[in-house]
Amino acid sequence: MTIPVGGTQVFSAAIRDSNGSTVRSAIVTWSTANSSVATVSSNGLARGVGEGTAAITATVSAVSGSQNISVECSVRTTVEMDPGSSATYDATACLLLPSGVSGDRYRVAVIRPSESENASDVTTVTVNRPTVLNAIDAQTVRTLTSVLTELGQDDEIRCVVLTGAGDRAFIAGADIAELARLTPNRARAVSDAGHRLCALLEGLGKPVIAAINGFALGGGCEIAMACTLRIAARTAKLGQPEIALGLIPGFGGTQRLPRLVGRGRAVEMLLTGAPIDAEEAWRIGLVNRVVPPEELVTETSRLAERLATQAPVAVRRILEVVHHGLEMSLAEAAVFEASTFGLVVGTEDAREGTTAFLEKRKPRFTGR
Repeated sequence: MTIPVGGTQVFSAAIRDSNGSTVRSAIVTWSTANSSVATVSSNGLARGVGEGTAAITATVSAVSGSQNISVECSVRTTVEMDPGSSATYDATACLLLPSGVSGDRYRVAVIRPSESENASDVTTVTVNRPTVLNAIDAQTVRTLTSVLTELGQDDEIRCVVLTGAGDRAFIAGADIAELARLTPNRARAVSDAGHRLCALLEGLGKPVIAAINGFALGGGCEIAMACTLRIAARTAKLGQPEIALGLIPGFGGTQRLPRLVGRGRAVEMLLTGAPIDAEEAWRIGLVNRVVPPEELVTETSRLAERLATQAPVAVRRILEVVHHGLEMSLAEAAVFEASTFGLVVGTEDAREGTTAFLEKRKPRFTGR
């Protein structure tokens, strides 16, 4: 999202319960830590001041049951030197609480673009349990599955960023307190739900970027591996430590890890349970990029916005061909690719892309 120097953006936020109802008692304030780049009033009016980038942050507080709860969501805003006209962007920060649950235990924050012509096509989903390092439990899995299913069906959303609240953890793993109480039958059900969530991430039909801002262990590493791309802060740690608890991964770690880094390295990580740092994760192919922690939001947003400009049909088909083609022989996968290529050539986006190239202009893809 770009604000020209002297231009403005209007941000707004709302808080909703798991039924989609607006929580009327919500109090929203906006702020930015870099006032030399942008200023923002408490009601969400941001103004470009100087060249650079600034994170515009919404703090949403509300009452659930007898407890006060709050969530912070950040939107990266780039301010350019070129003067320009004002524009409006409505970022809706949705706090999702399961029915009957009060307090801050189960939370997923979602920043979505509005229907404004100037809105971004990128949605950010944040696992927001910072007091337990965003540990994932059964309810959080269900909430994430619900949120991602909705985003997958929304054609206006072209890219999703998945991250964790705070600067210590992406998802630090399973909720051990819940894990210790599982019966064999219940454990199978939890694992099945985790596999469905990861399959949903892989098959969403649009890119999902994991912004790994800290620990990504156990189920957190498995969820990150199911994402399309992974960008890690230099301080991040990744691993599958289940062996130390006498367990094995349950969300697909024994399958996706060797497919990403190779059998030998994967088996070593699985059997030792030792985490690796971000640089090693990049070296072996577990993450796509490593960036300084303070640049994670900026770099992830930049990549997400670039992916969101690509032709949606081509993006969906590329992901489909790569995913399914890896399960085929090379000859079978080549036939699959050729058939898909023929289908894509007949789309409106393909005609627009080739025409725009010949006319030396930017294409305007519609997803048809």
